[in-house]
Amino acid sequence: MTPPEPDPTGDEMRKEFRQSVRGVLRQAAAARGPQPVWASETTDTFALGQAEALGWTGLLVEERWGGAGAGMLEMIIVAEELGAHLTSVPFLSNAVLGCTALSVGGSRVQQERWLPALASGRLRSAALLTGPSGRTGADLLGMRVIDDGEGMLLRGESGFVLDGVGADLLVVAARRSGEADPDLFLVEGGSAGIETTALLSVDRTRQLTNVAFHDVRVEAAARLPRSVEALQATLDRGAVALAADAVGAATRAFEMAVDYAGHREQFGRPIGSFQAVKHKLADMYVLIQGAAAAVEGAARALDEGHDPRCLIAVAASYAKDAATTVAGDAIQVHGGIGYTWEHNCHRLFKRAKFDEAFLGDPSVHRDRLARSVLDRSAASRT
Repeated sequence: MTPPEPDPTGDEMRKEFRQSVRGVLRQAAAARGPQPVWASETTDTFALGQAEALGWTGLLVEERWGGAGAGMLEMIIVAEELGAHLTSVPFLSNAVLGCTALSVGGSRVQQERWLPALASGRLRSAALLTGPSGRTGADLLGMRVIDDGEGMLLRGESGFVLDGVGADLLVVAARRSGEADPDLFLVEGGSAGIETTALLSVDRTRQLTNVAFHDVRVEAAARLPRSVEALQATLDRGAVALAADAVGAATRAFEMAVDYAGHREQFGRPIGSFQAVKHKLADMYVLIQGAAAAVEGAARALDEGHDPRCLIAVAASYAKDAATTVAGDAIQVHGGIGYTWEHNCHRLFKRAKFDEAFLGDPSVHRDRLARSVLDRSAASRT
């Protein structure tokens, strides 16, 4: 099947949208001053307020529930700019992971109750999709569904949960004994038996939490009726959002390196005139362009209903690797100043390192790509 041609009108609108997002985040950066807001202390209140007012929090939510009804091509724009500006807001956890789980897997009653508040930013969600080690996969989940004869209890632990402290709604992946696929449950954040422990993240603009459930009782109506589809869609969109955030961090690090190389002089010449630095900057540019193209391709496949598995795996593995390489090379271009707390280069590197590890590192996505290719090959032979 021939892929549809890009829509020039849509592309132009997305360019304008990017300029709008970039302008808002520049204002937020100016308002907070030279130091970024650490998520362990607070969120960037100015940026969060603008995100809510401009509809970023409900970007992927249908208009009937108060959302923008946009797609992944618009979402990756916000994600890239958040990464580039080191913005500390619960966008990935709520607008991507939480809203996707409800939009794809929730019943009408569940959607009507939660989606309008999540889309507007009045309430905030967090997704518990990983086991105690922070890795994804049904066999690695630490949360279990226990039937005590009176109903269902959730027992276990989910590690490295993004923005889990203070979340109003928790989307919890838990397995029943003897079943391969986990179910997703909606649990109010203040329910009895939930214990949260804040963790120190390599990226201080992100808030990580360990969440333990001590026999938290849930009703049958708390289960998402389309849990399998919702979990896969949530992980897919999350992987693309993280890749986009990584591209944004890498792009900003590259821009800083180019600027520094243009005015930092040694031996009476800008260091950017030296062949070794030129080659490094050229390699960084090529990596960023490839990563951005891969992320856009995966987002477009999700929006247009094509099989996105291979494209998502390529985008997540390539962009995460590219971002850490580019951000690390940007530090090398800057020299010693790039390592200091006062400089954004090392902060961008840490942002890229978080994106690299969260919800599956590049090796996990390369393994998924290999399995997908082998499955297609086997199917074509039958």
